[in-house]
Amino acid sequence: METTADKPVKLANRRAMKDTMSKKAKTVSAPFAYMLLGALATGAIYWAHSSWGEFTANSTTINQLARASAMTEIAYQYQTGAGGVTQDYAKAMDWYQKAADLGDADALKGIGWLYSSGLGVPQDYTEAMRWYEKASDKGSSAAMNNIGWMYQNAWGVSQDLSEAIVWFKKSAEPTATTPGDADAMFNLGSLYWNGPVGLADPVQAAAWFAKGAQAGNLNSMTNYGVLLILGQGVPQNYTEAINWLMKAAAAGNHGAMTWLGNCYSRGIGVAMDMQAARAWYKKAADAGDEDAQKWLAANPGD
Repeated sequence: METTADKPVKLANRRAMKDTMSKKAKTVSAPFAYMLLGALATGAIYWAHSSWGEFTANSTTINQLARASAMTEIAYQYQTGAGGVTQDYAKAMDWYQKAADLGDADALKGIGWLYSSGLGVPQDYTEAMRWYEKASDKGSSAAMNNIGWMYQNAWGVSQDLSEAIVWFKKSAEPTATTPGDADAMFNLGSLYWNGPVGLADPVQAAAWFAKGAQAGNLNSMTNYGVLLILGQGVPQNYTEAINWLMKAAAAGNHGAMTWLGNCYSRGIGVAMDMQAARAWYKKAADAGDEDAQKWLAANPGD
């Protein structure tokens, strides 16, 4: 907890940072200095709705990259209602469009998302695909992943799982400027695991779940842990499986919590411990996991 004695020190540090960033913000070589200034000026309120953020979005004296980035952040906050901003999809679209006009890839993707979700505009998968393709042309790995979803789910296009894989791989593969999209890695693992005959490939599934896990995707951590338990697509390794499940569960993944409950209730990779099993099932159930809720209903305990 912040004490009264702590406040002068923290405030002094904040002022020193603001002074430094103010100097940098006056040059076009530090476009993101304005973003930091906004964060410092508003505290818990997001920078995009501080005077600095609005200045960054509207100013003609700083470079185009900074302006587009500010516009996209403002749009995202209107889209999500972040930072105490009243959610407003029309305003989100307006700011995304301004940033898109300056060539911002995230803004192009954001417009596609609003159309694909029907947020503030009539749902239009064809229009969404058009904007995702524009964002993809600008190198947006997230847009490439979304195009893969469109092909997988037949949203605005004929279903084509092979084409979905092509786009997921484009998104997942690292480039000189991006590390590869972790969600796309998970999507690839899922397609190879759950795909139809001719597509299903446990080895590929395990490989992509492993990559996704290493990239921080919680569902990939869980699924890779499960495959390690089952020994499908990868050599069985209970110790490594428990480690991945623990990481995912610690970050809030209820599927991992349920699997830890399974492991403790059956002594898989750990000593059998019904108390620990119940605790994990309870955490998973509280997080909304239906399998954990069913287990607790069937095993009410004392």
